[in-house]
Amino acid sequence: PPSSNSIDTSFGILKRIGAVNSSKNITSLGVHLANLPVDVRLGKMMIYAVIFGCVDPVVTIAAVMSVKSPFAAPFDQRDQV
Repeated sequence: PPSSNSIDTSFGILKRIGAVNSSKNITSLGVHLANLPVDVRLGKMMIYAVIFGCVDPVVTIAAVMSVKSPFAAPFDQRDQV
């Protein structure tokens, strides 16, 4: 099982994003985020993109943000990325 520190950190992230409230109950945003198969930060970004009508550029940015940069790996390990 995850450590209590990991759980507290995860709840902190979810609270900052607005997916849970201070009582650790899921919010309406959290319900929608739970249905998306992406990181909650990217999911919130995509939900707001729909609201503000800018889906195409935001989905492109989310796709780039969802993968590890090939420039961050040491040169001899770039084939593994």
